[in-house]
Amino acid sequence: MYGLLIGILGTTCYITVVSCVEESSENLKSLPPINWKQFAKDLVKPLITHRDFRLVFVSRFLFQLGIATVQQFLQYWIGDCVETDIPAYQAVSMALIPLLVLAPISSMFIPHKKRKIVVYTAAAIMITTCILLETATSFAATFVIGGLFGCGLGPFISAEFAMLMDVLPSEAEAAKDIALWHSAMVLPQIFATPTAGWLLDYFQGMGNTMKPPYQCLGYKVTFGICILYLYLGRRRHDASLQLNKLKHVDSH
Repeated sequence: MYGLLIGILGTTCYITVVSCVEESSENLKSLPPINWKQFAKDLVKPLITHRDFRLVFVSRFLFQLGIATVQQFLQYWIGDCVETDIPAYQAVSMALIPLLVLAPISSMFIPHKKRKIVVYTAAAIMITTCILLETATSFAATFVIGGLFGCGLGPFISAEFAMLMDVLPSEAEAAKDIALWHSAMVLPQIFATPTAGWLLDYFQGMGNTMKPPYQCLGYKVTFGICILYLYLGRRRHDASLQLNKLKHVDSH
C-alpha cells in the first residue's frame, strides 16, 4: 500500500515539475529578498482587518475540531466499544463507505440560496451523529452513523466554501486568502487529536475504576466535546449572519 502511494505521489510530482514552466532564474535574482516578518504580517492581516472573513475562519476551525476528533478516534471507538468479530481497522473501513458515498450525493441537493439553513441542518446532523457515537454498541449502527455523518459533512463543506467565496477580502489575492482559510482545516487536527487523546485516556481510566465499571466513559466525554465544538461553530455562523455581514447569504 505504501509503495502504491509513493508511486502515485512520485508520478504526479514528476508530471508537475516537468510540465510547469517557470520564469528564468536570472529574473528572480533581481528581485529584493523576502522580508519574512512583513510576509507573516501580510499573511494573517485579513483575519485582523476583515471581520466577515475572520468569522468564517473561526467557524471552520471549530467545526473542523469536531470533525477531526470523530475521524481520528472512530477506529479506536469501534475496537473498544462496538461488538464486532472483525478487526477494528476493517470495521472502520466498512463503516466509512456510507460516508464516502453519501457526502458528495447529499451536497448535490443543497439549496443554493439558503446557506444558513444548510449550515444549521448540517451541524444538527453531525451533533446527532456524536450523540449516537455515545450510545451505539452494535456494528450495524456504525453504518448508520457513517452515512448520517456524511449527510452532514458533504453539505456543510459545500456551503462553507460558498460562504468563503462571498467574504474573500481581495479578489487580487484570493489564492493567498483561500490558503489562509485552508489552514483552518489543517491546524485543528494538530490540536484536536492530543486534546481528545488526553481526555480519552483520563476518563477511560476513571470509568474503569468505578464500581461497577463505567464502560467507554472516555469516548462519551470525547464525543461530548465534539458536540461542543460543533455547537460553537454554529454560533460563529450566527454572529456573522445576524450582523448581515456576509454578502449574498440568504438573499432569498
